[in-house]
Amino acid sequence: MLAADRLVELRPRRSPIVARLDVRELVEMNQIRGALEPLILADAVERHTVETLAECEAVLVSTRRVRDPMEMVELNKAFHMSLLGPTRLQRSLDIVADQYDGIARLTQYRVIAHGDLPGKLIDEHLAIFAMVKDRLTDSAVGLMADHISSATARAKAELAQIGTRDGDEAGQVETAALA
Repeated sequence: MLAADRLVELRPRRSPIVARLDVRELVEMNQIRGALEPLILADAVERHTVETLAECEAVLVSTRRVRDPMEMVELNKAFHMSLLGPTRLQRSLDIVADQYDGIARLTQYRVIAHGDLPGKLIDEHLAIFAMVKDRLTDSAVGLMADHISSATARAKAELAQIGTRDGDEAGQVETAALA
């Protein structure tokens, strides 16, 4: 299971090791999100109901109260999935949901655990939600695209602070530093 989620690397006749974060992989995951989430959100905005908007708002309220970075990671995914949930684009939604699992969770944990980021994350989520609630699709989509772009930049900067290895593994960061 850990290997399937890319959290450990299995090695023949040797002990498994903690997987490395690959900055290129992180960028690719966020490129997938950046391409699909705005498209999915555009489809979802008009399909939101009072109930689905209340679900989004409940996640936001929980996010304001949480202090644990791993719980924040889970609430971040819950918020995005609740915003995108009413879409008819189920295959695209499944692809996006997959980007939040496995190694991405460790990356998000490391980034969220840093400094004042939770406040920025919440502010961005509140702004996106306000546009969705007001049915301002283009504004919501633009904010979502900016949010994902900013998240990519923050993650790259945070991972650069951890450091990278030379040689064939350039661009990879030990996840052990995330624990």
